[in-house]
Amino acid sequence: MAKVRGFKVRGTSTERIRASARAVRPILCPADQGFFDLGRFLERLELFGISYDIVPDGHLPPGVEASCLPELRRIDIAESTYMDICRNDPRARFTLIHELGHLILAHSRSFHRDVGPPTHELYEDSEWQADCFAAEFLMPIEVIKAKAMRTPWDLQIEFNVSYQAASYRLDNLMRRREL
Repeated sequence: MAKVRGFKVRGTSTERIRASARAVRPILCPADQGFFDLGRFLERLELFGISYDIVPDGHLPPGVEASCLPELRRIDIAESTYMDICRNDPRARFTLIHELGHLILAHSRSFHRDVGPPTHELYEDSEWQADCFAAEFLMPIEVIKAKAMRTPWDLQIEFNVSYQAASYRLDNLMRRREL
């Protein structure tokens, strides 16, 4: 079982997250079933009132490559991550779509004093939800099924994602008995 890593948000299911990804993908990536170019994708975000800022490395907290500010409809991207996005790096692809997931899923954080580790359920975890959105958006189940993809390498080649993301996606689909 995965650990909670983010803050508590309104709980939702994989099915609802999948529906959100399914609804948004054709709008942001028209006619693209598998791989899509991130540069063009970023330009399309601005057509929908979603902005992004490239911030100097070190401007975001340590280990953070990008950050979403849903209230401002903005994604801050570390300069090195932006350079990776321009090269369509698999990790950068997941990072960007993960941050978009926070926005699409309407995550917002109310600040309060928590003492100790998070105690919410996984389905209420902002990071789990954004990861699930990124997996659904980048690796649509319809394409996986239609092309009978069964190995992480199949997903890596088709969707330009990392081995880790592809492996996790397949494991998750098999565990849920969707493949």
